[in-house]
Amino acid sequence: MRPARSSTQPGLQPSRETVDLSIVIVNWNVCDLLRRCLHSILDPATPDESNPGIWHLRCADLRICTFETLVVDSASSDNSVAMLCQEFPAVRLYASETNLGYSGGNNLGMLESRGRHVLLLNPDTEVLGDAVSTMVGACSLRDGAFPRCALPLSKAPSCKSGSPGTPSCSATRSSIDRTTPRVRRTG
Repeated sequence: MRPARSSTQPGLQPSRETVDLSIVIVNWNVCDLLRRCLHSILDPATPDESNPGIWHLRCADLRICTFETLVVDSASSDNSVAMLCQEFPAVRLYASETNLGYSGGNNLGMLESRGRHVLLLNPDTEVLGDAVSTMVGACSLRDGAFPRCALPLSKAPSCKSGSPGTPSCSATRSSIDRTTPRVRRTG
């Protein structure tokens, strides 16, 4: 599996710098929902001009939180990949030729992520207000644990863990490293 592109500029590899949060979204044929989801994440943030694909948000404790967004596209037949390349060139896109399924896509996204924490987000989610920066602040206070969001994260009606708007949403980098199997890359 190779990324459809690795950065915003041809030939420029994204930094391997660690960020506070990696947001992983698995997409399959929901171009318009994905567009709204990405706008809800990226519109309140400031892009890092020196590190393509990294954004900044101010956390509640006034420090600057950094995050990246990764989209794993599972062989969508709609316009999702083209839309991502045109409208969101700084989002890290992994376009699969086969449908990896939700778990497979999330596993790939977590393996490719650089965040100390990972947010697995459905593409039909629209993040509300400062939910991302609030979550990063709360996760940073509980580093090494599996925090559970206790704040309204989205307008997604289909949350399955907890009540709507309070999904289990983050794991620490060390937990992912311990639980995610290693895969060999080809190509």
